[in-house]
Amino acid sequence: MNKFTIEQIILEFKNELQKTGSIEKALENYLNEQFKEFDGLIDYENYKKQIFEQFKISQTLHSISSKKEINSTLLNTLSTYDYNYLDEQIEIFYKLIEYDKACIIDDQKIYYRLNTLLCKIFEHLETLEKWHEFEESEDILKKGIARTSHPIVSDAIKPRIKTINDSLELNPIQSNEIMLNIYNDFESNPLEITAIYNSLQHLKKENFLIDEKQNLETLFNQQTFLNSAKILEDTHIFNSCKITSYLLYKEKTIIDSSLQLNKNIPYTQLAKYMNILIDSFFDYIYKSNLTENHIEKEVQLKTYFNNLEILEFRNKKNYQEHPIFNNIKFG
Repeated sequence: MNKFTIEQIILEFKNELQKTGSIEKALENYLNEQFKEFDGLIDYENYKKQIFEQFKISQTLHSISSKKEINSTLLNTLSTYDYNYLDEQIEIFYKLIEYDKACIIDDQKIYYRLNTLLCKIFEHLETLEKWHEFEESEDILKKGIARTSHPIVSDAIKPRIKTINDSLELNPIQSNEIMLNIYNDFESNPLEITAIYNSLQHLKKENFLIDEKQNLETLFNQQTFLNSAKILEDTHIFNSCKITSYLLYKEKTIIDSSLQLNKNIPYTQLAKYMNILIDSFFDYIYKSNLTENHIEKEVQLKTYFNNLEILEFRNKKNYQEHPIFNNIKFG
């Protein structure tokens, strides 16, 4: 898989901006160039439309200062999600929106950063629920790699490869060959294959313009078992939620640059706010112990699971490169 760098993306976008003089046209040209190799294979117009919708939202960012508008914008943001917020959570939200701007989504003013935070928290809660569903299932294929009973991932993959090889000897059809290639690739580079499957979540089968629909079906069907590059514990999902949440408020990140604020949350306060929020959203089943030192640590992608990036703190023992970007830094 060809990898990108953030610097390369910014440079190419700036070049398009110089040519066109229009941010919207530059974005369209950049996306068309990136997707050009898929012409005739994938109809990516809907995917491109989603990107443009997010871009247009970012173009509506603005500050608000009146107490009435602050309260109504916060209410709009919280009402986006069906959840009975606690008083202590709302108290933290008022602290966080001091470091935020409003945007327009579906003709309503919404806090940009806070809305993203809530989205990520609820995505992690939904993913944790999915993880528990797999625990109750007796279907090995449904549990997948994330909940396999094997102690290491390769132990779960090898029997599948043997079964597919046996099938190929009896029935040497193309779909079995595709399955074998996928599982062999997964065994050698599981994170890259889960990255591909994560990308496929943004595309529907009908977006593919190829004639071999049966082979496409075979490709999509394997993501049920290959649902994670790593064996996952519930605490991995909880810790990922902590990391993802505070990253939204770190200095010198993409979202921080987009907001163009002249102040940032002190990291001691940020850790305190996130501990209160994350503990309460997870019903105090787990304990968040973030400190300023945690926020300064390096972070990396652990795996994709349930169409979600599961993040972890990086160290010498677990170091791994991102499957799509070179030298990417989360915060």
